[in-house]
Amino acid sequence: MHMMGFGFGGFILLLLWLIGAAILFGIVYAAVRLGVLHALKAHTVWLQGGQTTGTRPAPPAPPAPPAPPAPPAPPEA
Repeated sequence: MHMMGFGFGGFILLLLWLIGAAILFGIVYAAVRLGVLHALKAHTVWLQGGQTTGTRPAPPAPPAPPAPPAPPAPPEA
């Protein structure tokens, strides 16, 4: 019996487990990275007012309508 008590089969099992964990980590990492990239792109388009091409800023907003007239002053006593 070896010092660890697992033998060569245990080493292979551990190695396969580590390889599987590394592959799973890589898949999860890639999915999260692509998701964040997509979210950042969508957020940038949203900030630019829906513009999808170029780097020009969004057109200015139309002017606000005129304010309503002030109410009449109360009569003095």
